[in-house]
Amino acid sequence: MFSIVKRGGRVYSKHLEKVNAGNLIAVLNDACAEDAHVMSDTGSLRGLGKTRKHSLVNHTADEYVRYEEGICVTTNTVEVLLCESQTATSMACIIT
Repeated sequence: MFSIVKRGGRVYSKHLEKVNAGNLIAVLNDACAEDAHVMSDTGSLRGLGKTRKHSLVNHTADEYVRYEEGICVTTNTVEVLLCESQTATSMACIIT
């Protein structure tokens, strides 16, 4: 399951047979405005910053939230949502 959460807004989820950068980016492009700010953990979306604004949190280094130019960079919102459903293998959090 791949889910996108718009801060203060809607949730978009899609079941993906295989999770990889190509199909995650395709879902993001279908579901998100081009000017959306994507926030994710260090995973399949690592190279996304070349095509849209993308901030990463590094869970491996015990980083779960930080402030970047006054914006709270975190994936906690979508992780809590997916933890409750217990179906997640990948995730992204979106703000506009």
